[in-house]
Amino acid sequence: LPREELNEFSAEVLRRFANPFIVHRWYDISLNGMAKFHTRNLPRFESAMAATGKAPRCMSLSLAAWLAFYTGAFEGSAELPPRDAEDVIAKMAEIGALKEAQGVEAMVKAYLGEESIWGKSLASDTLVAAVSEAYAFLTESAFSLDDLSKWA
Repeated sequence: LPREELNEFSAEVLRRFANPFIVHRWYDISLNGMAKFHTRNLPRFESAMAATGKAPRCMSLSLAAWLAFYTGAFEGSAELPPRDAEDVIAKMAEIGALKEAQGVEAMVKAYLGEESIWGKSLASDTLVAAVSEAYAFLTESAFSLDDLSKWA
């Protein structure tokens, strides 16, 4: 987008975040998260990968965060289960089970390769490695937003 539109959009987002009367919890935003990532972020993600040949670091972290959320790999997951279509929930449970059976990399490869979620396989060696690293970063110990500076 043109720089002026980006600046206007950014200012509007920051204005909304600063409004104490808007209560829009992350858990509410997570409703149907896979479809949201697919339609809103995947085109940008693919463009960045095509331009650089590398997995975008922060977007790889985002993919790993969705995986951790949908597979319940975070403290408090019992109280905050994913809310999505039944077929997506079932598929993510199946993918999550691969962690114990075959390890994190197999789980990440299945997740990125799941055409029913992404419309095609995203499971390149580069992306599997990046998302596996990000998943480990998010799940090896309790994660807080303060940890983001360590990732970037």
